[in-house]
Amino acid sequence: MTAWHRFVERAIADVHMNSWLSSRGDSQAAPEIPNAPDIPAGSYAGSCTGCSVSGDGLTLTCTQCVNTRAQRKESSIAVDACDGDDVIGNHDGVLACEPPPKKVETAEHEL
Repeated sequence: MTAWHRFVERAIADVHMNSWLSSRGDSQAAPEIPNAPDIPAGSYAGSCTGCSVSGDGLTLTCTQCVNTRAQRKESSIAVDACDGDDVIGNHDGVLACEPPPKKVETAEHEL
C-alpha cells in the first residue's frame, strides 16, 4: 500500500470518526474548539481542533486530537520538527511528522 493510499484511508477514517463523535452527544464530542487561522498546513487539521501556534511561533498545540478510541487528547509539536517536505499529522491523538500526500497524476485523453 502506498503512502497516498494510507493518507486517503486515514482522511476518510477521520471524516467518519468526526461524524460519529458529533452524533454521540457525550463529553468527548462537545464542544469542538475552532482552529486558529495561522496554523501550519497538515493532515492533522481534519481530526484535531483547538489548534494554535504559540506566541513565539515555535510550537503547535492542539487541545483536541482524536485518537483511534474516539477520545480527544491534547498534543504539541515543534513547528520546525518535520524534515524536508514532511507535514504535521495526527497519529492516534499525537501530533507527528508524516510524508506529504502524493499528487495523483491524471492522463489527459484526446477524443
